Amino acid sequence: QVRIDAHPWSRAVADWLIAFLGKRRSDPTKLNLSFGIDPAAIFAGTGRLRMSIEALQESMPQSMAHFFSMGVPGVLLEADGRVFHNAGATEAQELGTMLASAVSYLRMFEKA
Repeated sequence: QVRIDAHPWSRAVADWLIAFLGKRRSDPTKLNLSFGIDPAAIFAGTGRLRMSIEALQESMPQSMAHFFSMGVPGVLLEADGRVFHNAGATEAQELGTMLASAVSYLRMFEKA
């Protein structure tokens, strides 16, 4: 199991990890990967995104296609409440932000 925590460079780290595994001739289908990409948590933790929400929504289908074309099973996006928990959110607030993030991601996929 390999899990990459939410970070502004999660996509670049995912690309690097896949390339690294390819050089090592590792079988990606035998791995359990979670890339932990959560734009809402990244924004909450850093106060900024690398692109606008609109650009993120438009790039999401391409990003998903890129990820799945690499043939690596795993979790790409997730709704992670730890950043909110660490900032002092109540359990209800943490759950609310996670649910809102998950619904937002599902809506992006639906539009794509």
